[in-house]
Amino acid sequence: MPHIPGQWFHQANDVEHHELYYTSMLALLKLWHNIVDIKHSSDSFSTTFDNFVAHASENIKHILTNIQYFHNCADKARSE
Repeated sequence: MPHIPGQWFHQANDVEHHELYYTSMLALLKLWHNIVDIKHSSDSFSTTFDNFVAHASENIKHILTNIQYFHNCADKARSE
């Protein structure tokens, strides 16, 4: 199981940490045996993530939505 730094996953829309978000989600959700299975060396993590999501199952897309939902709720609670 990969170690994801921090208490929670980063937000999908957090520009400052978007590469860490893409990397974390790929490590968590994409099947891999070696670290080189996660992405091709010539692709960026954002390109690899976009391709992964475009071909992902509805279950994977639901997991990504739920991870972001936590952040949306937390942001809303802080703003009130």
